[in-house]
Amino acid sequence: MDIEQEECELINQAMIQTRCNLLGIPKQNKTQKEQSRTTENIYSHEPFEQQSSQPEHIQQQLQLMEECFTSLLESTVPDEILCRDQEKVLITRFIEEGIKNNGQKQALYISGVPGIGKTATVLEVKNQLLSKKLNFDFIYFNAMNVSTPEDIYPFLYEKITNKKETSKIKSCILLTELFNNHSNMIQQNKVILLDECDNLYTTDQQVLYNLVDWPQQPSARLTVLMIANTMDFPERLKPKLQSRLGNHRIVFKPYNSTQIESILQQRMKTKKIKQLFASNTLNYLGKKIATISTDIRKTLSVCRTAILLAKEQLQKQNILSQIEVDHIKLAYDKIYNKPQHNALQYFNDELKLLLIMIALEIHVKGYNYAYFHQVIQRLNQQKQLKNQQTLTYNQTKYILIKLAQLNLIEIKEGQLILTKTNWQQKLQNSLDKDRLFNLDDILIQLKINIDDIKNGLSNDDLFKEFSNLF
Repeated sequence: MDIEQEECELINQAMIQTRCNLLGIPKQNKTQKEQSRTTENIYSHEPFEQQSSQPEHIQQQLQLMEECFTSLLESTVPDEILCRDQEKVLITRFIEEGIKNNGQKQALYISGVPGIGKTATVLEVKNQLLSKKLNFDFIYFNAMNVSTPEDIYPFLYEKITNKKETSKIKSCILLTELFNNHSNMIQQNKVILLDECDNLYTTDQQVLYNLVDWPQQPSARLTVLMIANTMDFPERLKPKLQSRLGNHRIVFKPYNSTQIESILQQRMKTKKIKQLFASNTLNYLGKKIATISTDIRKTLSVCRTAILLAKEQLQKQNILSQIEVDHIKLAYDKIYNKPQHNALQYFNDELKLLLIMIALEIHVKGYNYAYFHQVIQRLNQQKQLKNQQTLTYNQTKYILIKLAQLNLIEIKEGQLILTKTNWQQKLQNSLDKDRLFNLDDILIQLKINIDDIKNGLSNDDLFKEFSNLF
C-alpha cells in the first residue's frame, strides 16, 4: 500500500523497455502526463508518417499498417456488426411493426455493458430498413451530449417540425400538443433512438415519462428505442412509467474471445491481416482482452498500439516479418500495466474491499457514480456474510479519504467535490446529531477505469471472490 509511485514507475518502465529492446523498438519519451482515469495514451492515435526516401517494400509495409490502423479506429464503423444476428432480428421486427402500425405504443429497452455493439447494431438495422425504402424519419439522441435532460425537448421539436424553439418548457408543451393532435399533423413515422437514456433520469422522472407517454397517443406515429448500460434501469422507475415502458427488452451479451477474434478479422480484411499479423496473434489478443473486459474498444486500442510498435521497429531495422504476440504483450503493458494500477495489489484488505465494492456498485447500476450509503450497505453485507465486524461510518470515511488522496476516487455532494476537511465536518455534524440522513446524497466517482481495477487485482485472492460479478 505504501510503495512509492516513483519506484513502481521505474519497475514498470524497466519491464516495458526490456520488451522494447527485444523487439528492437526505440524507447519512448513521455510527452504528456498520464491521467489515471484513461486506459488510452498517445500511442493509440499517433499519425503515420511515410518518407519517400524509404525503400519501396518498406513504404508498402507502412501503407498496409496504415490501412489496418485506420480500420481499427472506433470511428470506423464496419458495414456489418458481427455476432449480433439474433439482436438484429428482434430490433428489425420491432421497428417494422412500428412503421406498419403507425407507431409502437411501448418502447424497446436495449441493455448491455459498454462497447459491445448496442448502438452500432441499431444503426445498421436502420440503414438496412431505409435501403428497403421504408418510409420513416430516424432521429438519434445521445443523452450524454447535453447538460440537462430537459435539453431533449428543443432538440426533438426542431427535428420533428424543422422549427427552432429555445425554451425547454415551451418545446415540451408544443411537442405534447403535436402528439395529442387528432388531425394527423405528423404525416411520417418517427423512429427515435435514445442512447445513454439513463442520463435522462430526473427526480420526478417527468422527462422519461413524456418520452414513453407520447407514443401512447393515437396520432403520434412514434417508435422509441432506448439504450442503456444497465439491465435493471426500468425497475428503478415509477410504476406509471414502467407500465408505459412495457416489457420489450433485448439484452446484449458480452463478446467471448472467439467473437473478438472474428471482429478483428472483419475489421482488417482477411488478406491484409494474414500479411500483417502472425496466425496466433489475434487469437492470443482475443483471449487476453476477454479476461479483463468485454469492451471491443479496448481490443481495438491494444491492436492499434501493436501496429504502431511494429511501425517503429520497421523504421528502425528496415525489416519486419509480422506482428507477433510479443508486440501485443508490449502494447497491452503500455495501456494497462501502469504502476498506479499495479500498486492496487499492495493495498490492505479494507482499502481493496471498499474499492471493489465501489466498482461493483457502479458496474451493476450502470452509472458513472455510486451513492455512499449504497456502497456502505454492500460492503457491510459482505462482511456479515463472512461473520466479520461491520465498519462504522467513521471507519469507512477514513478509508474513502485515503482512496481520494490516492487519486482513485472523488467524493462529491452534488457538483461539489468534498475535500478531507469539509467531508469530515459534514460527517461530524451528522454524528453529533446522531443522524446520518444528509449523507444519502453523497456520491462517489471512480477516477480509474473498472477494467484497470480488474487488471490490477486480477491475481488478488480477495478480488477473485467477486470477479464473476463483473
